[in-house]
Amino acid sequence: MVRRHPLPRLVSAPAALALCAGGDRDPRVACPGASFRNRRVLLSRAGHALLDGVAFVPLLVREDLGIVGQKRNGEWINDFKQMKMVDSVWPKIEGAPIRIRVGFRETVKGPLTWQNYVNFNPATDLWVNAIVDENLPGCGKAVSIEFTANTGASWRLDGYAMNIEVIGPY
Repeated sequence: MVRRHPLPRLVSAPAALALCAGGDRDPRVACPGASFRNRRVLLSRAGHALLDGVAFVPLLVREDLGIVGQKRNGEWINDFKQMKMVDSVWPKIEGAPIRIRVGFRETVKGPLTWQNYVNFNPATDLWVNAIVDENLPGCGKAVSIEFTANTGASWRLDGYAMNIEVIGPY
């Protein structure tokens, strides 16, 4: 699992995380020998998916979202006492197809139960249904989301939106 700072807020186009194929190194990235902790943008090129000399599969995770709304000034409203259900996700992605899944917790930092992966192809899909297995929990007080690659192909996540339904204090 590769983790950096969580994606700020729900939709984060300005602070995009990029997984790009191509030729020259991006000038925003520290020198190739630098530690991951010192990099702002993570690049993965075909045949060069290494992080500090170790091969990896890109995985972006945002855990423990408690967002139930937004104030008039744009500030997010968090409430970890209300149960939430996510029924759809609208990722803003360029590049190769990826897999997305949503998870739920009854308490912040408690046991996390993930739904099954859903494939998303940015060339043909606009959104995905987040609840794919009715035998797994489809709601919780803290919501998590995960984006990962199907293959070593390149992709870029600029942000995402989720349809979060508040279903009450259970």
